[in-house]
Amino acid sequence: MASTDIGTVFLDRHLHLKRFTPKACEIFNIITADLGRPFDHISHKLHYDSLSADIQQVLKSLSKIEREAQTKDDRWYVITILPYRTLHDKIDGVVLTSVDVTELKQVEKELKQRVLQQATVAQLGKMALAGTTLDELMDTATGCICEALEIELCKILELMPNHKDFLLKAGTGWQEGSVGQVHIPNNKNSQAGYTLVTHEPVIVENLPQETRFSGPEFLTEHDVISGMSVIIGDSEKPYGVLGAHSKKSRTFSRYDVNFILSVANILAEVLNRKQAEEALQLNREIIQHQLSEIEAIYTTAPVGLAFLDSELRFVRINERLAEINGLSVSDHLGHTPAEILPELDEIVNPYLQQAITGHSELNVELHGTTPAAPGVERDWLASYLPLKGPDNEVAGINTVIQEITETKRARKALEASEERFRRAVVEAPFPILAHAEDGEIVMISNVVTDLTGYTVEEIQTVEAWVKAVYPNEMQPQIKKGVENLYELTDRLDEGEFEITTKEGHKRIWHFHSAPLGTDEQGRRLVISMASDVTKRKEFEEALQKNQQRLKELNETLEQRVVERTEELTRIIQDLDQFAYVASHDLKTPLRAIDNLAAWITEDAADNLPEASKEHLEKMRDRVHRMETLLNDLLAYSRAGRDHEEIEEVDTGELVGNILTILALPKRFTVDVQPDMPHVRTNRPLLEMVLRNLIDNAIKHHDRSDGLITVSANRSGKDIVFSVTDDGPGIDPAFHTRIFQIFQTLQSKDKNGGSGVGLAIVKKIIEARGGSIEVESITGQGATFRFTWPGDQSLV
Repeated sequence: MASTDIGTVFLDRHLHLKRFTPKACEIFNIITADLGRPFDHISHKLHYDSLSADIQQVLKSLSKIEREAQTKDDRWYVITILPYRTLHDKIDGVVLTSVDVTELKQVEKELKQRVLQQATVAQLGKMALAGTTLDELMDTATGCICEALEIELCKILELMPNHKDFLLKAGTGWQEGSVGQVHIPNNKNSQAGYTLVTHEPVIVENLPQETRFSGPEFLTEHDVISGMSVIIGDSEKPYGVLGAHSKKSRTFSRYDVNFILSVANILAEVLNRKQAEEALQLNREIIQHQLSEIEAIYTTAPVGLAFLDSELRFVRINERLAEINGLSVSDHLGHTPAEILPELDEIVNPYLQQAITGHSELNVELHGTTPAAPGVERDWLASYLPLKGPDNEVAGINTVIQEITETKRARKALEASEERFRRAVVEAPFPILAHAEDGEIVMISNVVTDLTGYTVEEIQTVEAWVKAVYPNEMQPQIKKGVENLYELTDRLDEGEFEITTKEGHKRIWHFHSAPLGTDEQGRRLVISMASDVTKRKEFEEALQKNQQRLKELNETLEQRVVERTEELTRIIQDLDQFAYVASHDLKTPLRAIDNLAAWITEDAADNLPEASKEHLEKMRDRVHRMETLLNDLLAYSRAGRDHEEIEEVDTGELVGNILTILALPKRFTVDVQPDMPHVRTNRPLLEMVLRNLIDNAIKHHDRSDGLITVSANRSGKDIVFSVTDDGPGIDPAFHTRIFQIFQTLQSKDKNGGSGVGLAIVKKIIEARGGSIEVESITGQGATFRFTWPGDQSLV
């Protein structure tokens, strides 16, 4: 509504100002603060004394009233007063619309003047041809000129034979007794004398300010402001001067000059027939030129133009209107609009009927279809101006049609865009204030009122906002900063400000502002957006405190870590030393016991009973197992802490090497997956893991013809190895226990194991960031699957 070119004022049922469009401010002295005031209290520029009475009449009768009114600055408007109906057809007040028709009135006036001027010229020409006397013709001419030009004064000055002065031969509007008596000096300091000197029409827009000559006393005492004068007759032997004058400031067109020249020429015709014939020819040329100009207007005008006669038949129509209607120019001539456009007859005919009775219908909106685009809804802005002849009877109707289909679509799109923008601001999830340079807050998001507790009514202006949320000592600085925002050309980061809510709580908002252009009133707009950083600031303060505490703790912790690391290193070194010493010191007596048992068996073999031999054999077996246990214990203590020597390993070849050193039963089968991957890793550690898993599968198998399958697959950067057997399986209840040190599921006498192998495997794998798991149930074999890091490039 704000972008419409039609001034609109809405009044409620009490005739109080409800809302208005910016265009209405051209004639009504209203501002936003006047909303809610009685309309009688609103001043305006119209010469329309019955405006209030007409408004009350419309509200009472519910009938439309439309009038033309002129403003104090001489502009014309069509004022339409209608009852305002809601969507539910309920009368909710009155709506006034005002359409500026000044230009159309001016065109109408000029057309009327031209018609009247031409009629005057024709009338005076007929009088001259009919033999009318000079005095009668002159008297008639001055009166007709005043009427045609809408001026107060006209005179015919006769140059006296001495050429020193003029006689007021005829005139209209002058003081009584002046005609035939007053003499005016002929010199270049007077308008008449200057006209004879220049031999051209002289136009004066403001006589008191004229610099070419001084205004003669005769003109100044009659309060003449504007005027024009031409020579009557041959410039070499002139009869005199014809002058037209106004007491108001006037601007005369070349049509006006041509008109007064035509009259002067007709007057000269009475004086000299030959000069009259030449003047008539000039007049014809002028008329032809005028007709040519009219024809040019019809041809080139960007709007549709047509003239309908008194029977509402097309007499003239330009190509643009024919194009709008979808028919040729010739198809229109001689036909009525109802015949050409029957689908629009119900809409157009009422306006034509009004115009044919002498009432102008200006800027009326039409909606419908034409043959130019069948079935396509279109919109037009139409004006119908009656053209009256010399007898004041309506001779026809001038029609002006302008297509506004795209304009209306654009207007609706703009209104929809403005509504979307308004909703985007109001419903934004963060604080937004859009404000104008006069201090009005034009839009505000709901978040602002939710966070501050102030209602929209309490913060309608920037001043109210500043007073509400900022401390007194900060308010001048804040206001100055806001004033500077209206000079912005780009987005500005204003920084953080502390505001106070209605309940007295302190909040910290971070503001950004950007220019938003100007509104329909020409006011510069700014949009200020904020983010509530209160929680973030509180978090930052808490974080700073925590960082300080953390720094202090880190300093303490670093010292403790250094101390504990040194202690742990010492303990590990002690453990390594202990493991080595224990293994070495224990192995020595074990080897001695083994040797003694072997010597006894060899030396007393023939004398020992079988039971003693068996006992000695068991003793040696226990010694071997004890030695194996010590070796495994030493390996377990060092597992995962060996120096990493990385090399490229063919895992298929590695498994093959392992199988060559293991004692496989004759019918035992180990199936190795083809195309085993290559990996850059520590060969001994990977070999130890695979050897233990394959060896376990052999030792714990319950058949001599068992099958073991070894495979490996890539999983991302890692490799997943699997060792699967078809042996007796493992009860799920023991899946965790088997990875614990010294734990076996069978008698150590039976398989000779120490219970350390899987513990070593698990420790090596996990030390490298991998994992191992077993999948098995009793009687269905077992699969040991482990992940081995392979983050180096693979072949």
